[in-house]
Amino acid sequence: MRFFLMTMMATALLTHAIAQENNGPAGKWLITSILQEGKLTEVSGKSWEVDFKKDEGQVGAKICNSMGGKYTVDGKNIKFGAFRSTKMMCPDINFETAIGKAFEEANNFEYNRNQLFLKKGSQVLIVLTMPV
Repeated sequence: MRFFLMTMMATALLTHAIAQENNGPAGKWLITSILQEGKLTEVSGKSWEVDFKKDEGQVGAKICNSMGGKYTVDGKNIKFGAFRSTKMMCPDINFETAIGKAFEEANNFEYNRNQLFLKKGSQVLIVLTMPV
C-alpha cells in the first residue's frame, strides 16, 4: 500500500511537471535559491512563496513585502512586466531586492523534476520548488 501511494504521488508530480513544461509556470512554488552577489545562494528556513496565475498572466510573491506583476510565456521564453511591491522594512531586504531583480531579468525557464529554474540566457537566477 505504501509503495502504491508513493507511486501515485510520483505519477502526479510527473504529470504536473509535464503539463507545466508545455504551458509555462503555473501554481504555487517555494523559492529555494536566488542569485545574489554573483552566486546562487540557498534560501533555508524560509517559506517564501511565488504564485503563478497563468490564466490571469499574474505572478505574486509573499516574502516580507508582497510583490508581483504580469508575465507572459512563449515556448521556453518568459517575460515579466514591472513588479510592484509594498515598502515595509524587512530583515531580509537584500534577498527581496535580489528576487525582484531576478524576475526583472529572467527571459527563459526550464524544469527539472519538481524544480523550476528562471534564467537569463543560461545563467540560473532563481530556483523554485513545487511544494509537496
